[in-house]
Amino acid sequence: MKKGKWRIEYTSPTGDKISVTLEGRFTFEKIKQLFDLIELFSGSSYYDELSHSVTPITVKSKESRDLKKRLVLLLGRRFADKWFTSKDVSLAFFEEYGEHIPVNVVATYLARLHYSGLLIRQGSRARWRYHLSQKALLELSS
Repeated sequence: MKKGKWRIEYTSPTGDKISVTLEGRFTFEKIKQLFDLIELFSGSSYYDELSHSVTPITVKSKESRDLKKRLVLLLGRRFADKWFTSKDVSLAFFEEYGEHIPVNVVATYLARLHYSGLLIRQGSRARWRYHLSQKALLELSS
């Protein structure tokens, strides 16, 4: 199981800024205690506003998983038998789903898929080309 990463930023009405980054496994109770601490520092009760600012982070994490799934499915449909680049995948993703994903984001996902053994990579850092591995083809066909 991956460790979570949280980034919380708060700017008080007086302009004071608190920025906290947490890495690891944290329960909701621990996060609530952190908000209580921030409330103490700010000198006023803004807990409700703070708790709402966490929701997009959690949703983004879920959307991130969905994005990875959609990318893998897209690779299986469009690039099962040919070499491709990050730019190729970004364009194909837009054609398939109508959503633009920046090439650098696609490149990050492709690198992770390569390290997990699902993609074969060729070329240099500026010109990586990828191909689905046998492992990926077996997983996609089952």
